[in-house]
Order: sequence, then C-alpha cells, then structure tokens
Amino acid sequence: MSDNAGQRVLVYAIVSGIGADSVDKDEDNNPVKRRLNRVDRVIAAYQGEVVDRSPYSYCAAFRTADTAVLAACEMQHRCSSLPQQFKRHVSLRVGIHPESDTPNAANENAEGLAVLDNGIVASENVIAASNPELHALASPLKAPSIDIPVFSVDWRLEIPMGVMNGDLIVSTPVGDGQKNPKPAKAKSVFLKLSYKEKKIELTRDIPVVSLGRDPQNDLVFENDFLVSRNHCRIEWRAGRLVLTDTSTNGTSVTDEHGKEVLIRKSSIDISGKGLILLGRTFPGDLGCGVHFETC
Repeated sequence: MSDNAGQRVLVYAIVSGIGADSVDKDEDNNPVKRRLNRVDRVIAAYQGEVVDRSPYSYCAAFRTADTAVLAACEMQHRCSSLPQQFKRHVSLRVGIHPESDTPNAANENAEGLAVLDNGIVASENVIAASNPELHALASPLKAPSIDIPVFSVDWRLEIPMGVMNGDLIVSTPVGDGQKNPKPAKAKSVFLKLSYKEKKIELTRDIPVVSLGRDPQNDLVFENDFLVSRNHCRIEWRAGRLVLTDTSTNGTSVTDEHGKEVLIRKSSIDISGKGLILLGRTFPGDLGCGVHFETC
C-alpha cells in the first residue's frame, strides 16, 4: 500500500462566463446561484464534504476517486439542463485532484484543472485510482496551462453499470490497491412522492429531490408562505432515505400509523408510507401534504 492510501479526492466546480455584477441580482433566475445550488445538492447526495466555497465556486472532498468522478458528472448533468439567460454563455468547469497534506496546495491543484467550459478535467492519479470501467469516460488531454498528466472526462457518456453497487459507489480509495467488490444489481426507484397532481420518484439517477417555494425546486409550493424558499430535501444516502429540513417553520413527518415527528434544521430517516407537511403540523387530514412511499 502506498503512502496515499485512503487519500480523499477533491472536486472543484466553478461557474464561469458571467460577471460579478450578476451574482446578487434576481435570485430566482440568477444563473450562478442556480448552478451552485445544484452543485451543493450533488455534494450532499454523494456524501462529500465542502472544504471551501466562494460566490462562484465549491470545493468538496470525496472518499474515493469513483465518487468524485461520478459526482462531477452529476454536477454537469444537472447544470446542463438550466437555460442560458445572458448573451455571455454561462458554463460549469470542474477539476478533480487528490487531496494533499497541504490543503491550500490541493485546492489550488484542483482549481487549476477546472479549465474546460462545461467539462471535467481529472489528474492522472484520479483516473488511475478509479474503477477500470470508468476509464471509458476518460481521454488524455493536453492543456498548455496544466503541467501534470490529465484526462478529460466525458460526462455525456452513459455511466457503466458495473461502477454502481446498488445505490453505493464501489471504488478503491486513492493509493489503495485492493480489488473492487463485485457489483450487485442496482435498484432503480427508492421513493415515490405525490403532491396534488404532481408525482416525483427518487431514483439511482436522481438521488436527491428538493421541496420549497423557489421555482428551481423539484416540488414547488407556490404562494404558500409557511413554506420556505428552500424548505427541505430528501436524499438516498448509503442505503437510507434521509429528509433534511432547512426551513424556518420546520417539517412534519407522519407515518402510516399516525405517529408524527416535527423537525427543524435537522434530519430524519423516512421509511414505509406517510405524509410530509411543510411549515405546519398534521391536522388529521390525510388528503393534504406530500404523500410518500418507499420502495
């Protein structure tokens, strides 16, 4: 085992192509904040740790090379669906590099690789440590501004099924030569949500759903001022469905047996069937709120 065994991998994501004068304007449609919000959700879904952030960027640490690469691909997928709103093209640039014993140096290395508009650049060490099936996404890249061997990762290609072990990422920590476990059959749908006429599924490909008044949420509550703009999210995390409240008024979860739990600025595991109420407690009416059913 090398000296890097167990070394984490940094993903640096930065929004480029727009001036600083646009950062604080019109939050509902702000292209920088909308992209960074999606990056933040991906970091949470893949159990990353935010180590640095700015008005334009995030830097997060992930446990393995596979997790870092897959999270980077998910960031690009989610941001690519957002519309362009300015004459200047807004893009997301992502760099991936192993964490160093000197945090600032590692940050700078990951940041230095974020050079491709709507692209991902990973250092050779990251690709070498990743699952061999992920190598199909990587191509050697020559960039004048980068003086180490690097690869471009094509996030538009289909992710090989062998990389996934159910919902969990299967990979070897950087520097660890242990053989990857044999992947199991992946489960497709983990949770079903329904609210009025809208239905949402939380799946392996969509591991996080968000709820709130903000139009960018997956489930939007218009004109309900007991609901916060970004009220709560539900994510599939290491075999568990976790609801995290980030609101002012809290979130109520009532199971199929009528037991209610109110959380505020905290998280709770959910399972079975039940009702989720945003900003209010259970009134005894099963016809209201968001119905959930785990699969």
